Amino acid sequence: MMSGFFVAFKKNALLPFLSFVFAFFIGGIIIVLSDPVIMGQLSSPGKFLTSAGSRIGNSYLAIFQGSIYDINLARESGFFRGFYPLSETIVTAVPLLFAGLAVALALDLDYLISELKDNLFLERLVLLMLVLLMNCHL
Repeated sequence: MMSGFFVAFKKNALLPFLSFVFAFFIGGIIIVLSDPVIMGQLSSPGKFLTSAGSRIGNSYLAIFQGSIYDINLARESGFFRGFYPLSETIVTAVPLLFAGLAVALALDLDYLISELKDNLFLERLVLLMLVLLMNCHL
């Protein structure tokens, strides 16, 4: 029974987890390569690794504090106030999600209506109404 759990875990969760870790690793390399001060310390491995680790950590901390939870804001105003950046992230992301869904729906409708022969007018009318509807609500 436990063997089945590990097989399912490996099959379903391991690849997304490794992709996430690999993306952070590649992002860290890009952060280090784009900083001329850190690259100038390449001749001294100790200073290079210390400053690279510090810069990578500070960069990812700034991303976390700016998009999910700000500990400084929580210290000043309370624990739940620290989630303010998450609410702003959601407010910014929702219109983009709706725009993506509108495009997917329009393409799906285009495929569906194009299956019906000789209905070009109806197809254009439905797509136009969908675009106008989405522009009014965004």
